[in-house]
Amino acid sequence: MADLPWLVLLTLPALTFSSSARETFRLPKLLISELLVLVTLVFLATRLWHVRRLDGRSLLRHPAVQLMVPLLLVASLTWFSSDHRQHVSQGLISLAIAGLALIGWSLGWRPQELAKGFRLLLVPALMLSVLGLLQHFHLVELFEFRGNLQDRIALTSLAGGAFDLAAYLVLPGLVAQWALWRSPQLWQRLAWMAALGLLIYVIALTRTLSAIAGLLVASAVLWTFLLPRRQLWRLAGGLGTISLLAVLLVAPLQSRLQQKVEQARQGNYNQLLNGRLDGWRTALWMLQQHPVMGVGHGAYRAEFGNAKLALRQEGVPFFRKQHQPYFVNAHNEVLEVAAEWGSLGLLALLWALAVVARQLRRRYRALGEDDPERRAELALMCSGMTALAIMSMGNFPLHLALVAYPFVLLLAWILQPVTPPDGIAAEAEA
Repeated sequence: MADLPWLVLLTLPALTFSSSARETFRLPKLLISELLVLVTLVFLATRLWHVRRLDGRSLLRHPAVQLMVPLLLVASLTWFSSDHRQHVSQGLISLAIAGLALIGWSLGWRPQELAKGFRLLLVPALMLSVLGLLQHFHLVELFEFRGNLQDRIALTSLAGGAFDLAAYLVLPGLVAQWALWRSPQLWQRLAWMAALGLLIYVIALTRTLSAIAGLLVASAVLWTFLLPRRQLWRLAGGLGTISLLAVLLVAPLQSRLQQKVEQARQGNYNQLLNGRLDGWRTALWMLQQHPVMGVGHGAYRAEFGNAKLALRQEGVPFFRKQHQPYFVNAHNEVLEVAAEWGSLGLLALLWALAVVARQLRRRYRALGEDDPERRAELALMCSGMTALAIMSMGNFPLHLALVAYPFVLLLAWILQPVTPPDGIAAEAEA
């Protein structure tokens, strides 16, 4: 029963979809995630009922507050300068809920509770992996597809798309490795290895290169922390073996990699990136036209048409094989921040990254000479942020509720004070 709130929070959004919604998967998952987040915040607020004194100074010094306040402030200011105030208003609601989740979870949950949440994240991840595997081999027909769809596009599981599924499984893949290292008994290690093998295989089936790269590099970061220096050669050999097996066992992945190599050799960079240059160019055009405040939070999709028309008049070529005439996201989280929030947004983003880096540095300095548990936690934190950074360079993981909220949970864990502060957190802990 103690695990029930975590199971509901982490599992229900992963299993939610609605065939009658405008977006069958992403919109319902966003709505149910935000509802459950608000429920958890109400629950956590009850922990502070007995606090007699609210120490505002300690609250303002909390890393989660320091990170979110500038982001929310800049995003809110874009409402006054944007021509798309409805888009900004809708986007601000979701950003505010995510910000409250980050602050509330970091203040309210204890570190051991957050660690338990990450272990329970494997439950829905394995469920979606099994469904995706059965769907790939046509053992289960979850949905009826019309027309000729590639196997990769039709691999939806209950996530909604190949990238959604792959990006969602990356963090559980790191958690499985973290749990594997922490497990003392052989049968537990075998179980974690089986779970990890399933997650890796399904990610390989999606052929989502950004997720595959994120998992590989983040795994290298994880085991660099965990293994002694003299055993790092095992890390290189293990990652190389896993990569080779993935290419050999998943023939579609092998053909996709060969196709990408050929496109790079021919210099077809926009085709190599599946048209992502279109999203990046339009984002830079928006920043050029609105250098200070951007086009408004959540207004990238509304401005894409104007940007595309202006760039085509300048002779900029666009990807002709694009399935949709417009981009909803810039397929790069940093460039989308630049387009929607302008230079002020980039400064706020740099501040947020500095807060996270400072907190990770504090945790590293606080490590004892013989403290494997805290080192393992720091390894998971650093590897998770590495995976998020890599996926954010070529996709939009923070715009998918299914993918974003587990990373919000990770950030809440990172931003918890290394030593209990005076004020709210100390009194609530007491």
